[in-house]
Amino acid sequence: MPSRKMLVIGTAGFIGFHLAKKLLNRGDTVVGIDKEEVESRLNGF
Repeated sequence: MPSRKMLVIGTAGFIGFHLAKKLLNRGDTVVGIDKEEVESRLNGF
């Protein structure tokens, strides 16, 4: 199967983390987004 670019939302959670990990293991490019990361950047952390 050819490599694909995938967007996974909620990568800090259990399901999102494991989904991203599985996609990476099969050779896909993964971009992960999570609300906690966005809030941290907005608050200067």
